[in-house]
Amino acid sequence: CTGAPARAMPQAILLLLTILVHAGAGFPTDGARREKHASWDDVNVVAHGLLQLGQGLKEHVDKTKVQMRDISSKLKAFNGTVAELERRTDASISWWRKSDNASNKFTTL
Repeated sequence: CTGAPARAMPQAILLLLTILVHAGAGFPTDGARREKHASWDDVNVVAHGLLQLGQGLKEHVDKTKVQMRDISSKLKAFNGTVAELERRTDASISWWRKSDNASNKFTTL
């Protein structure tokens, strides 16, 4: 019984191989290359971009938490309503069965 994991194995190997090739391409192959250093401006731009990305992600997480709380409270209210309807339905069915049994007793006499 070979399922989805067996079919995904070649894809995972291909993905791993692709990542390794791209990671290896970043390393110099000859020792004659000069080291390149980033300027302070470049470092500051990257740092500022990362800071903005982090702030954006935090805002997104905060909004998602609020939405999840709202959904959770609505689901709790819905659950309470469904439970109340179930209780009323069970009570109505019980009453109906009792009244149906009582009417059957009178008709058989």
